[in-house]
Amino acid sequence: MEENRYYKRVNFHVNAVARIDNILYTGELYDISLKGSLIKMNKKPGKDTGKTCIVMLKLPNSNIT
Repeated sequence: MEENRYYKRVNFHVNAVARIDNILYTGELYDISLKGSLIKMNKKPGKDTGKTCIVMLKLPNSNIT
């Protein structure tokens, strides 16, 4: 099955922290694109959708966060 995405997803596996409503959730980022990312979180956030989510990640072998 072919995907018709406007923005290509890039595999990018690193630990991540997502902040939603000033609550931090840890997890693993699996892929990223210009319009989103796929993160498996250790704890499920609330059911609210459409909220702003800030994703923070540390690049391996880098002091840039």
